Amino acid sequence: MDTTGELKHFYALATLIFVGKSLTSHGGQNVIEAAVFAKPIIVGPHTENFTTVIADFRTANALIQVADAAGLERAVTELWFDQPACLAYGQRAEQMVRAKAGAIRASAECLLRLLVT
Repeated sequence: MDTTGELKHFYALATLIFVGKSLTSHGGQNVIEAAVFAKPIIVGPHTENFTTVIADFRTANALIQVADAAGLERAVTELWFDQPACLAYGQRAEQMVRAKAGAIRASAECLLRLLVT
């Protein structure tokens, strides 16, 4: 899928999610969109477009990052046959989204305070 707004329908039905453009040097896609569905997330090595988000998810063990297509195949196979791990990665991913929620509100409040003073 490469159409804006349609991925969420596929994410909701998926067993696990590989976030595209991360095996090639295209910088990856946003994992937050996938994480809200509490599914395990796999990304490749090229996540330059979302370095802070990926770092947060990696720190929380909320995604799997692979080096190449062979690593992707291994990760998919392992998750496919390990349901508890599959569920755990998905839950940690969803928890990351909840833990980081509110950034827009906090930013707006900060800007308002700056504008008022």
